[in-house]
Amino acid sequence: MISRAYYTEPLPASLIYSEPRALAASEIDALWEIFTAINRAWSLFHTRDPAHTVLDASNLRSTWLEFVRLRAESTSQPSYVGEYENAIRVVAALRAEGDGDPFERLFFDRDLVGASPNAHEAAPMSTRAAHAKDYVVDEFISVMVIASGFKEFGGRNYNGFLGGSRFNRVTKIAAHVDLPIPGVRS
Repeated sequence: MISRAYYTEPLPASLIYSEPRALAASEIDALWEIFTAINRAWSLFHTRDPAHTVLDASNLRSTWLEFVRLRAESTSQPSYVGEYENAIRVVAALRAEGDGDPFERLFFDRDLVGASPNAHEAAPMSTRAAHAKDYVVDEFISVMVIASGFKEFGGRNYNGFLGGSRFNRVTKIAAHVDLPIPGVRS
């Protein structure tokens, strides 16, 4: 069993060194559990209207899987395999403690990950839990936003050339009334 001593162990801020390799199915399943927990924690991908077709994070699985495999199997050093293994073990340790939802703790417990109280100050990545949050959870959130969660986080296209004219969104002050023009029959 993995204990609290595991996720509080100090680490340097750089990526955990590991050789690139293909992830085992059990590792992919454990990482997918983290990804879907993000969906639940932020209440994303729920039906807001009948036209909304994305019902859960499973629609993003192929995009997410491609991202994870590229990170793990990349020939450039360091590989993310060490970070993925660490995140899986951190979640297992949090789960073994039985002190609340392990994902909620990993995502939101600032003391657990050593986050700075000052949002403008860089948080020291000094523990295994901090590595799991910064190198895995935050990366997965980025994948979710980029892949299709952009609208779920409240984003929309800007009112410009690509978003269409901003003038078609201006509310009318008064209704237009056609006035007769002298000498012209209507």
